[in-house]
Order: sequence, then C-alpha cells, then structure tokens
Amino acid sequence: MRKVVTLALTALLCVIVVGNAHAGHRHELNVSMRGNHVFEFDDNTWFDLNDGSVIITHKERGEPRSTVEITDSYELYIDDERINLTSEQQDLVRDFHVQSVEIVDFAKALGLEGAKIGVDGAKLGAKAVGCLFKLLSPDYDTDDYENEIEHEAKQIESKAKILEEKANEIEDMSDELDDLARDMRSEIPELRELRWF
Repeated sequence: MRKVVTLALTALLCVIVVGNAHAGHRHELNVSMRGNHVFEFDDNTWFDLNDGSVIITHKERGEPRSTVEITDSYELYIDDERINLTSEQQDLVRDFHVQSVEIVDFAKALGLEGAKIGVDGAKLGAKAVGCLFKLLSPDYDTDDYENEIEHEAKQIESKAKILEEKANEIEDMSDELDDLARDMRSEIPELRELRWF
C-alpha cells in the first residue's frame, strides 16, 4: 500500500510541477511577444513601460479612450498633449515614474526567479519518476526514495518561500504607487478630469 501511495504522490507531483513550469513558460512568451512590459490594472486600464516612458491607457469597449504618458525626463502628457506642471506636481510625476520602473524591474527579476524554481521543480519531477525504477532494486526501498526526493523538495520549497516574501514587497510597492496616483489626481487637475486615473 505504501508503494502505491508513494507512486500516486509522485505522479501528482509530476503533473503539478510540469503544469506550473509550462504555465510559467506561456507567460514568458506572452510578455516577449508584446515586446514590452504590459500589465493590466483592471479590465479597462493598461500599464506599459516603453522606451523609458510609463504609459497608462484607458480603454472602453476595447478601444483606447485616453492615454497618460510620463517620459523618462518626467514630462506628463495626456493624449499627446504636454501638461505644464508646478514644481510640486513635477515631483509627484517623477516619483510615480521612478516607482513604476522599480516595480517593473522587480517584477521582471521575480519572474525569472520563479521560472528557475519551476525548472527545478520539473527536474525534481523527472528525477522522482527516474527514482521509481530504483524501487525495483532490493537495495532501495520507499524510505530511500522519500528521503532522496524530500531533500530536494525542501530546497525548492525554501526558494519558493523566499520568492513569496519578495512578492509581498511588490504589493507594498504597488500600494505606494496607488498613493502617488491618488496624490497626482488630487494635485493635477488634468488628471482629475480624466475620472479613470
């Protein structure tokens, strides 16, 4: 019975790991096909980092309605019209741009770490299947099998836990970005008029 449970758990591990690795690979392809870093805030608002500019596009019924762009020199454009800013407004726009770029860079690095963990998990799944054949040997039993697989699984779990903690940092950074957007809306009338920013 113990061998059957062990085999079943190994099969489940393989399905989960290979599925997650494949899903992560698909996500990577989507990002590279777009050529830029595009994130969806909600059904109607998209965030893009393109040639150093932060571009936020609001769509209705799938068609772009309006666009806010903050260039890498911290100029603000709404629908291609440059907005004149006070020094206080300029500071908010600069902070928003800097925070946006930091989030994208951090998320990109986190995604790469996640992909590496997915590859490690896939390797472990393959190893688990390979070790099943060792069970046919009289010198190798389910305890040996579990110890061998469990050791590597704990290492992957440890990496995943660190990754999860880093993901929480992105949440904190996003909260700060939301606060900056709220301050910009409050201080820049042209943004307030958009109603969606």
